[in-house]
Amino acid sequence: MPLNFDRAYEKMDKYGLDALVASTSENVVYVGDHWSLNQWMLKYVPVYVVLPRDGHAAIVSTIGDLDVVADTQPWIKEIRCYGTFYIEPPETEDLTEAEERLYSLIRGTKVEANHIEALVKTLEEKGLHDKTLGIDERGITHPTWEELKARLPRAQLKEAYSILREIRMVKTEKEVELLKKAANISERAVEAAFNIVREGVSELDLQKEFEIILAREGAKPIPSVFHCGHHSAFNSVNTDYQIKRGDIVRFDGGCIYQNYYSDIARVAVLGQTTEKQRKYYAALVEGLEVAAEAAKPGVKASEIFKVAVEAVKKSGIPHYRRHHVGHGIGIECYDVPLLGPVDNTPLEEGIVFDIETPYYEFGFGGLQIEETLVVTGDGCEYLTKHVPELRIL
Repeated sequence: MPLNFDRAYEKMDKYGLDALVASTSENVVYVGDHWSLNQWMLKYVPVYVVLPRDGHAAIVSTIGDLDVVADTQPWIKEIRCYGTFYIEPPETEDLTEAEERLYSLIRGTKVEANHIEALVKTLEEKGLHDKTLGIDERGITHPTWEELKARLPRAQLKEAYSILREIRMVKTEKEVELLKKAANISERAVEAAFNIVREGVSELDLQKEFEIILAREGAKPIPSVFHCGHHSAFNSVNTDYQIKRGDIVRFDGGCIYQNYYSDIARVAVLGQTTEKQRKYYAALVEGLEVAAEAAKPGVKASEIFKVAVEAVKKSGIPHYRRHHVGHGIGIECYDVPLLGPVDNTPLEEGIVFDIETPYYEFGFGGLQIEETLVVTGDGCEYLTKHVPELRIL
C-alpha cells in the first residue's frame, strides 16, 4: 500500500484533525489503495476514503466498484457502497475464488441510496460526526460541501487537499521503488524509439514505438512529445512531420506504472550536431547537475531553482529564462514541491523529484534534459540513468 501512515498521523496531529476524507482519485488511491474504475472514467462519480486518527479506515464507493475491490483486495476491509448495479446470483456452487470474493462482498456490504448518505453514515458510526474533519475539497462539489455541513452540524470541516499533498510529498521505500521502475521503463521505451530514427520517420512513428514498449512492460503512456526539427521547440501534439538529417529529436513525457508516474526528457540529433546545439545542451546539463549537487535536506525548492538558472546562464546561455526547473513526482506527475522561484518548501529525505532544464527558441528548436532523483540523508541520488552527452543518431 502507498500510504505513509506515520507521516499521515503526524500531519493530522499538526493540523488538529480527527480524520481525513480523501476524495480526488489520486488521494483515494494513495490513502485507500483503491483504484476506482468509475471515478477515473466518470469524473463525477464520488468515491471517498475515511482515515480516522484513531480507529479503522473505510472506503465509500459506488457499488459498481465492488469487482475492483474483489480483484485488488485493498488494505481497508470496511467497504460502504451506494447506488445500483446488477450481477445475477449464481445457479451453481462452482465459483472461482475471485467470484466467491465478489459474491461475498455483494451480500455483505451496506448499500445506501447516494454518496452523501453513505459518507455521513460512515462518519456517524465512527463517532466522527462532532469531530474536526479534513476534507479533500478538490474532489467534491460546492453543493456536496454545503450538504455535509448541514448533515454534520457539530463537525468542523477543514480543507485538506494541500495537507494530503504534504503527506504524499515524502515517499516510502516502496514508492521510491515504483517511481524508479516507472522511470526506467520510460528510458527503455525512449531508447527503442530513438533506435528507429532515420530520415522519413515521423513523430507519430516514434510515439507508436514508445507506447508499444510501455505496453509490453505493463505501463500506460501519459501525454508525451516526440518533437523534431524546429517543431522541437513546441510542447504540443505529435505530428506526421518526417525527420531530416540535422534535426533535433526531443522527447518529454513518460508513463504510469502501478499508479506512479515517470516524467523524463531526452534529446538526440540525427546526423552531425552544430556548435550551438552542443554549447547550449552542455549548458543545460550543467544547470541540471549543479541543481542536483545542491539538493539536500533543508534546502528550499526556490534555492534549487536559482542555482540551476544561474548555472545555465554562466555556462553558455546568458539569456536563459524559466518559470520552474522541476517538480515532485509520485501518484501525480506534478507532486509538490515545485522547483520554482516562489516555492520555499524545504527538501526532506524521501522526496522524489524531477530536475529539468529545457530551452526553446524559434528558428532553432528545443533542447531538454530531465532526470528523476530522490533526496537522501545528505544529498540526492539519480533514479534515472543520467547520461550528459548529446546523443548523435
